[in-house]
Amino acid sequence: MTITEWGGGGAPPPQTPPRRLPVVIVTLAICATVLLARGGRERTPVLRVPPFELEHPAIDPREGVVLLYVSASCRWCQAELQAWDSLLATGTDDVRAPTVVMAPGAPGGWRGFLPERLAPGALLDADGSLARELGVGAVPFRARITPGGRVEEVAAGLSDARDRGRLFSFLNRPSTPPREVRQ
Repeated sequence: MTITEWGGGGAPPPQTPPRRLPVVIVTLAICATVLLARGGRERTPVLRVPPFELEHPAIDPREGVVLLYVSASCRWCQAELQAWDSLLATGTDDVRAPTVVMAPGAPGGWRGFLPERLAPGALLDADGSLARELGVGAVPFRARITPGGRVEEVAAGLSDARDRGRLFSFLNRPSTPPREVRQ
């Protein structure tokens, strides 16, 4: 009986170096880069809890205001603006519209991206100061400001038809309630 050996002549197979160390090093480098990059940036403002006073030179709250804070690159903001435009289309020419405030970084000619009924009174928050004062943390953002400058309500995200109707009624209520005339 003959015994035949198969194999590589008794030498162990070559070993591949462990690959975990380079992966750990690259992961740590990426984490450090992200942390350093975020360290110099201002943190996202936190939604403020109403009521609070708004004192910003761009906003004149004598009659009460509804602000819609939007970004040019936000598709949800476009949906919110279209919903408001549809609501305004049902009214007459003398109805008041919410004031649209465009976030910093808007492209040149940004008013052209707004629906026609919302563009005339729109503002650009170029330095982000209004966003900081309101506490805008996400867009689309809404704020209801009573006559005198008190922020009574804030909300972020898409509004529903009921909220838009309520805010529209707030904007277009008579400034002085009608009086009953007795004869």
